[in-house]
Amino acid sequence: MNQTRNTLPKQWWILVLTMGLTAGCSSSGSGSASAGSGGDLTIASISVVGGSTWKINRPIDIAFDKEIDFSTVNFNTLQVVDQTGVSASGVFLQPLDGQGEVLTNTVRFQPTCPTKDDFSDAGFRVDTGYRLVVAGVNDNPGGVTLLSTSGDSLTLGAVVEFTTPNSTLPGTLFMDSVPGPPSVRVRGVGGVPAMSPDATYLEVGGEANNRIYFGANGLTDELGDPFEVPLNMYSDRDSQFAAMLYLNQPVLANSANINSNQISFEFESVPGVWTQIPTEVVLAQNCVLSGSILRVTPLGLIPQGSNVRIAMRQGFVDLTGDPTPQDNTSFAVMVSETVLHGGFP
Repeated sequence: MNQTRNTLPKQWWILVLTMGLTAGCSSSGSGSASAGSGGDLTIASISVVGGSTWKINRPIDIAFDKEIDFSTVNFNTLQVVDQTGVSASGVFLQPLDGQGEVLTNTVRFQPTCPTKDDFSDAGFRVDTGYRLVVAGVNDNPGGVTLLSTSGDSLTLGAVVEFTTPNSTLPGTLFMDSVPGPPSVRVRGVGGVPAMSPDATYLEVGGEANNRIYFGANGLTDELGDPFEVPLNMYSDRDSQFAAMLYLNQPVLANSANINSNQISFEFESVPGVWTQIPTEVVLAQNCVLSGSILRVTPLGLIPQGSNVRIAMRQGFVDLTGDPTPQDNTSFAVMVSETVLHGGFP
């Protein structure tokens, strides 16, 4: 069994914050960002412009002139709140540059992407005014502020006010982070590193860390030998499994897109004929890591010695509505075990 620790790539060793209600702090200015000119730490740029309309999944980057002590990024030093003082939900992180290196002088706020049909759980709500507050010492005397890695404090902060779109159209509400339709991330395929943890795998026996990754050579164990999937018997937990499907971009979260008609397990009942297995599809994460993660669980018994696959049907769409042009049935192909032995070979 390939037992891989649930590790995250370096850009995701972040201060993971589900931002809740937070007390306001005093700040100077309004409308557009103001950069300090004589402080120890200075704001170099802010990606959101005052008075702009900002899409509800689009991240906000604040760049500084020095490396940031990320432990000082918290509810008091950086806020994104609506007009009533309620915080947007999301995570703070430090993004990567084009060479894959962490931008240590930049703090990114990634708003939560919705997983509900009505977008009610999105980090930024539709048609809502927001205020980004970066607290500086001059704005918050005696209070906490962002620090550089050398201990320099941010003297002059900034305030930026913006709104989200007034629309129900995905193309208007969301930023398309990756051109084209969604595709499945598989190790060693399409530029995905051979040992990437952010790639599609099977979770076997109900254990989150008991993972068998799909790769260019199919489903193999840690020795590289073909892995036969267990039979998913209801009474035997060890024989149960689910697929964690990593996609290259966020996907539309509504029930018309996230369902077993769009993505499902199948087995080859007779040569060339594939029969759907009852399947549960859950959008586990959206707008995080490398894009989004679907948990795909077979609900029925897997016939012994059968060819099995996961199918993504034509019309499955990304967050802005770009559809998969044709059925994709080759990214997760496997064979079920022929002799029952408790789920693990």
